[in-house]
Amino acid sequence: MRIMNNIPELLSLGSLRAHQRSYTQAVTRLSTGQRINRAADDPSGLIAAERLSARTQSLHKLINDTEFASHALGAREGALQSIGDLLIELEGLIVQSANRGGLGEGELEALQVEADSILDAIQHTVDSATFNGRKILADTQVITIGYSNHVLGAVDVALEFDAAERTHTIAPGVAVELEASGATSIFEISGSRLNLIDGDLGEAASVVATARERINGFMGQIGNLQNYLVTTDLNIFQAELENTEAARSVIEDADFAAETAELARAQVMAEAATSVILSSRGQAERALNLLG
Repeated sequence: MRIMNNIPELLSLGSLRAHQRSYTQAVTRLSTGQRINRAADDPSGLIAAERLSARTQSLHKLINDTEFASHALGAREGALQSIGDLLIELEGLIVQSANRGGLGEGELEALQVEADSILDAIQHTVDSATFNGRKILADTQVITIGYSNHVLGAVDVALEFDAAERTHTIAPGVAVELEASGATSIFEISGSRLNLIDGDLGEAASVVATARERINGFMGQIGNLQNYLVTTDLNIFQAELENTEAARSVIEDADFAAETAELARAQVMAEAATSVILSSRGQAERALNLLG
């Protein structure tokens, strides 16, 4: 029996400290829900988790930007739809005015006034259509979808009057530029005279029909952007976000079942170590009893 150095107590003290550290770590992880609460817990895991967290923030931003681009495209499409509807009404007036045998001069004048009003409405739509404080037809738009920028040029509707011939020159032009991946597509419609009273209605109808077809074509291009770029990018970003979050969770989040079991184990082992320490300290008392 040795009493100068109580080796069992020293060993038990070391074991007790280790169990207390395990107990403290388990309590911390259960209270915060995170497996890594400081760099010492898992240095390499912390670095990986921080990188994944940064990527998660980037993906959230990309998703928000792509959804915003979808709304911007939708607003532009709605404005173009309004112009398309006005052009349809204008086509109807041209067809109606072709019945010159059954219409009087006053009725033709009224149709001309209505046609002029439609042309003014088209110009007003171009000038006033806005989204997020920016004009979506009168000014060039740069739409960011994912990692690429798409330039949508301004819509130009030029109206010129020729009072001498009582004609109305229409260039419902729709000068639109769509740029994607370095490719540029431009179309521009320059119309001729629109005179419902004694003008060439066939030519006028052709100009308006061409303008409407171009408007519909550009709306189709917007639809393609939404279907094949916006939707695809959103699906890709969402899938990457889900998997990135899952990977970060594996590294960073605490396993409550494992930590609860570790907490119970550390408590039992700490109590056992405390019991051994108390028992080993009784050796000195027993040695004194031998001295009598």
